[in-house]
Amino acid sequence: MAVTNRGIAVLWGITVDGMSVNGAAVTNASSIRYASQGLSRSTGSMEHVDNNGEVIGFTTYNQTSQLSLECYPSQSTLAAARTLRGALPVPGDRVTLADSADASNPIAGEYICDSAEYRTSNSDKVTISLTLRRWAGITDYTPRT
Repeated sequence: MAVTNRGIAVLWGITVDGMSVNGAAVTNASSIRYASQGLSRSTGSMEHVDNNGEVIGFTTYNQTSQLSLECYPSQSTLAAARTLRGALPVPGDRVTLADSADASNPIAGEYICDSAEYRTSNSDKVTISLTLRRWAGITDYTPRT
């Protein structure tokens, strides 16, 4: 069903529509369904105080972005959906997310896979949870071997 805004326009849904792992394309919109994503940004910080203990300065360092991504494999057949399990990232892999609908999406870009969880259930579909991280100071990446 298409989304229609009335009254005010709001951002709706997930527009990330592609993933590659270590440079190799893994998915397109029809094979991995993105269910949720959350981006948090954090930094280390230090306050600088004068001889009376009053804060006179503040320094931030080690800017980090962490993305939590939930998705599930889907294809036209069960056998085809099963083939996607082996293509998903493992910790240490470089993961690149694309958003062809919104070039300004802060979630799109390169990350390093920090953790990956593959969950099965007797009452729900298989879900995959990824924790991806990137640092402001890291501009180059050598994949794990």
